[in-house]
Amino acid sequence: MNYTKGEWEAVMGINKRIEVVVETDKVLQEKQIAQLFPRRTDEEMLANANLIAAAPDLYEACKGLIEIAEMAMPTSFFQSDSRVELAQQALAKAAMLKNKEVK
Repeated sequence: MNYTKGEWEAVMGINKRIEVVVETDKVLQEKQIAQLFPRRTDEEMLANANLIAAAPDLYEACKGLIEIAEMAMPTSFFQSDSRVELAQQALAKAAMLKNKEVK
């Protein structure tokens, strides 16, 4: 999957907007990934921003766990486990591949 590489971080931007940014190769430069506007409570905005910032790590972790499950579990159990299915659906959603398996 081709997403912006680097450490994503939630930071306070201007006008009470919370931004999700990633550092670029240039010194003290950041690339904006997302911007959340103050239409919700500060707590909810920050929670949403932190979830967005964690997305690349969650994606890679989920993908790795599916690979481990494929090796460790019998195929029939693996294919019928709702947790594995949920993880596969989450990866497909992230890759915009509705109802398709991600490898």
